[in-house]
Amino acid sequence: MNLLLNNGNGRKANGSSPDLISGVITAPLDPSSFQPQNESPQHLLVVEDSESMLQLLKIGLTHAGFEVRTSQTGPEGLNLARRWHPDIILLDVMMPGIDGLQICKLLREQETTADIPIIMLTAVTSLEQKLAAFEAGANDYIVKPCDNSELVARIHVQLRDRLHRQPGKATHAGKVITLFSLSGGVGKSSIAINLAISLSDKTPPIQVALIDSVLAAGQIKVMFNLPRSHGWGELAKEDRSQVTPLLLGGYFMPTHYAEVRTLSAPDHPQDAERIDSDLANLVYAFSRQHYEYTLIDTPPAFDTVTLTALDVSDLILLVLMPTVPGVASAVKALQVFRELGYRNEQVMVVNNFANSGEDIDPTMIAKTLKHRIDFTRLQEKRNYVTAINKGIPYITQYAKSPLARDFHRLAELLTSRQFNTEPTSPLNGRGPQANVKTNKLTLTESGI
Repeated sequence: MNLLLNNGNGRKANGSSPDLISGVITAPLDPSSFQPQNESPQHLLVVEDSESMLQLLKIGLTHAGFEVRTSQTGPEGLNLARRWHPDIILLDVMMPGIDGLQICKLLREQETTADIPIIMLTAVTSLEQKLAAFEAGANDYIVKPCDNSELVARIHVQLRDRLHRQPGKATHAGKVITLFSLSGGVGKSSIAINLAISLSDKTPPIQVALIDSVLAAGQIKVMFNLPRSHGWGELAKEDRSQVTPLLLGGYFMPTHYAEVRTLSAPDHPQDAERIDSDLANLVYAFSRQHYEYTLIDTPPAFDTVTLTALDVSDLILLVLMPTVPGVASAVKALQVFRELGYRNEQVMVVNNFANSGEDIDPTMIAKTLKHRIDFTRLQEKRNYVTAINKGIPYITQYAKSPLARDFHRLAELLTSRQFNTEPTSPLNGRGPQANVKTNKLTLTESGI
């Protein structure tokens, strides 16, 4: 594969300096941005058929603090991966003979290499090629040319995710926040996406998982403009006895935002029938242990998977619109929450799409709910819909708008919140000491 390498000013790179690697690395890389002090360097294997590209990658990544080994052919790279067992592999897709996709599949089939993160690095930009890479088992896909900071950041994310997925390497328990409404179309999924990005955009960055538990018709993947990926539907087909932290971690797919991962809803609504509370518990428990914040988007119904999400939640964001039907639905939801034993402080009411000029007065809403309105989000309909249709989160497309500031305010409110720290039960997070079967019975008795 031949690429013209230059330093961004049209001059050819001579390979003598890492700041001349346009297309992959365009400036010296600061080892401190990735490699912790006083630790041995991570081992990185690069498999690339272009000798010039291979050497330039090696120069830049060695300068970044990695111990780099290289290979120009598929079979040699495969053998080197098996013998050396690197921490991460950069793998070119288009190579003569055995290509990168085939190598990736073979690595995933071998027990000793199955857990190694693999990043595909290629000049091919087609959606079909990206999908083929993920189907082969790749963790990520980078199109050349790419910015040096993006390359190192993605390597960083994959290595950290691998560490988190290893048994015994889990971080401290994170916080689980479930977004719920008994009304559809209240903007709950949009809040989840923009909130996830705002939560992650901190110093230091915060890892966030966004789980789309609207199983029959979830649109988080579409709103993130992500390709088809393995999500709940494929996970549900796995042998439950074989579900491990490593396997679960592989279903949390990268987004365009380095610190945000998502577990997408099934591609086919009928696959939702395979997903039960037992699998949901496994997923939510894994996410709590491996991400600082887990956001769960739920459907407007009290099904078993939603009840499980509510049970394990540290906080429930009850989203409503300031209309008569919206307030009526919120009243019903709060009634059920109380019957299930959820504490008032466990529920945060979010008044969405406010200030339209015809809203119900917030004071009247709070009086009707018998619960204060904890947060009000402004209405900005035109640009909001445009961002959704483009698959670009509003908070990035209109970063300086009042509505974007609202999302950041909500994120600050959550990160500064003092969460209850009472022990959790296997099924229940910070909520009632009951189980899902009891919850279902209670709901039936409530007539909901």
